Amino acid sequence: MGRFDVSEIQKFVCGRVSAITGSVDVLITDDFFSAGGDSFDAIVLSAEIVQRYGVTIHVADVLDAESFADLSNRIADALVAAGNG
Repeated sequence: MGRFDVSEIQKFVCGRVSAITGSVDVLITDDFFSAGGDSFDAIVLSAEIVQRYGVTIHVADVLDAESFADLSNRIADALVAAGNG
């Protein structure tokens, strides 16, 4: 992916959560459950993150993240660790 932009990751995550859960007002400060997500939705989101960024984000990462900002930072950290950041 080359150089990444955390704000782009945040937009991707919030946009995908909105599309997956049908929740219109997904905020970067929300967590997965407060945005209407469930464990099945977390499976879909983690797969979409892997497909988009080529890094492994486990379902537990999605469910355990305190907010979508936290999840986005985990994705960014994984990109750096993989040498893509």
